[in-house]
Amino acid sequence: MLRAINLSCVMLLCNINRATAASLLLELGTEESEVIASSLVVKCLRKVTKGLVPGKDKEDDITAILEAFGRWLKLAQPRLSQLPSAPGGAKSDFDLAFVSLLEGVREVVDVLQVASPSAASAWADGLRAEERALLHSCKQPVGSVGTEINKENVPTVEIVSSKDVSAKTTDANGAEAPPFVTVAR
Repeated sequence: MLRAINLSCVMLLCNINRATAASLLLELGTEESEVIASSLVVKCLRKVTKGLVPGKDKEDDITAILEAFGRWLKLAQPRLSQLPSAPGGAKSDFDLAFVSLLEGVREVVDVLQVASPSAASAWADGLRAEERALLHSCKQPVGSVGTEINKENVPTVEIVSSKDVSAKTTDANGAEAPPFVTVAR
């Protein structure tokens, strides 16, 4: 019986709008935390947002999911702001569920920021300071992914005039390379 219910839930989540699924999962994780483990909710959130890659056709999905997260943050913020910030500050199972869901939201927000920096930035601009503070431990500051000037591990191309090159440039095979383009890693 449990397996049939699990399969039904998976089919439901896979066949509804991603933002609706994310909103439903967050509501279940918040309101039914004594029945549904928050780790399962976070796992499902990851699956719902899996496959969102940069692209125009996914921009609307990403924006809608971020808006669902924003609604949840607005509801969760008063409760989460009352918890002590030290590890182990959660007082009840309900508090633990909120903290676990927040970690899951942070994780997915990190992924969505990479998938659509412009949508994430626009969404972050609409958050209140208290809601934004809940996301402070994201890998990248919320709304700032894609705005940095020097990205690590991304090739950059520099144009150099032939007057600036004092020695001949060679490629990896030892052949002479044109002196006017340099690729740095």
